[in-house]
Amino acid sequence: MKNKILITGGHAGSTAYALIQKIRQLRTDWEIVFVGSSSAVEGGKVPTLENTYFPELGIRYIKIIMGRIQTKLTFWTIPSIAKIPLGFLQALYIIYKEKPNVVVSFGGYSAVPIVVASKIFRISVIIHEQTSTAGRANLLSGYFADKIALSRRESLKYYPKKKCVVIGNPVSEEVASCRNKKYEKMKNAILVAGGSRGSRVINENIKQILPKLVKKFVVYHQTGTMNYSEFIKIRSGMNKVCKKNYHPFPLVEMWNWYKYLQSSDFIISRSGANIVSETIC
Repeated sequence: MKNKILITGGHAGSTAYALIQKIRQLRTDWEIVFVGSSSAVEGGKVPTLENTYFPELGIRYIKIIMGRIQTKLTFWTIPSIAKIPLGFLQALYIIYKEKPNVVVSFGGYSAVPIVVASKIFRISVIIHEQTSTAGRANLLSGYFADKIALSRRESLKYYPKKKCVVIGNPVSEEVASCRNKKYEKMKNAILVAGGSRGSRVINENIKQILPKLVKKFVVYHQTGTMNYSEFIKIRSGMNKVCKKNYHPFPLVEMWNWYKYLQSSDFIISRSGANIVSETIC
């Protein structure tokens, strides 16, 4: 029977992708399966980055319906909580059917039931914490994990030290091989990165200053799927020069992400662990 590693959680386009690259180098005979959310947004049908692109890499993607306890009361708070028991039952079925040799979780609410189900079936679990402050999902998963990989020593205080090992934050081979722009005379470029799901705060603020930015800079704008059509409409109203300078996109293949990093002089982004690791790599 072929060995199998099951990966779950968020950060699919960064740390999870970097891990997949390394596994395929060192363990060519292992099958890789990814379990993730059915939608990028609660209450909506927005495809996730991993659901969109992992199948192109030959990775089987399994959707899991999982609710979460939201920090703010919204229309979707009660329906989301109601899905939690269903998610755990589905996780038990997935682990029973797939029978992986090991499970690796990168955090996020969709990963918790998979981690718990894996422990019930006595399957080894490794979780990876990217940030210095532990998220709620990883704090819960930490109780069931056999080993906890940390990006930073500051995270040690949140987990049992006997389980922990500090390994840093993996980046993809493409990002690690990034070089500075080849031509110094090229127009300065700005990368606006709101993550694969998009950042409402960043998008709203960029929208206000976008007409000025595109007059002086090339702007690469990761809008997220939900806001992409809005910014395409804004671009259609620009003059020829500004259109040439403005490049909005909803998602980008993880193997092509490095091209935007490599082509940019400035980055406007949330200070997420992965984007910080990629920019200082």
